[in-house]
Amino acid sequence: MVIMSTVSYLPENFKDAYKRFKDLPSPPSFVTMKGPYMKCEAGSGLKGYVIYEFDQSKMREAYEFVANRMGKFVGVSGFTYSIDVLFEPTDTGVNPVGPIQ
Repeated sequence: MVIMSTVSYLPENFKDAYKRFKDLPSPPSFVTMKGPYMKCEAGSGLKGYVIYEFDQSKMREAYEFVANRMGKFVGVSGFTYSIDVLFEPTDTGVNPVGPIQ
């Protein structure tokens, strides 16, 4: 399974966000982290994305890890985040596009 976190903040708050980012703990051994990947969006500032991969059996622990990471950024002016749990169609046994012909 995969969790993707998305963060956004204003460019003028980059130093504060980076200071918190560099103090974050490493992921637990059952989580593979990809990113952060960053982009600038006109009118809304910086956006960052991190992908966390893990075995479905560790869903609760992985989500708690990501939520705790995001909590470290509370207080950065203009900071927002989202945590999205993503799955492959095989994780649910359902084909999201319907039957394969």
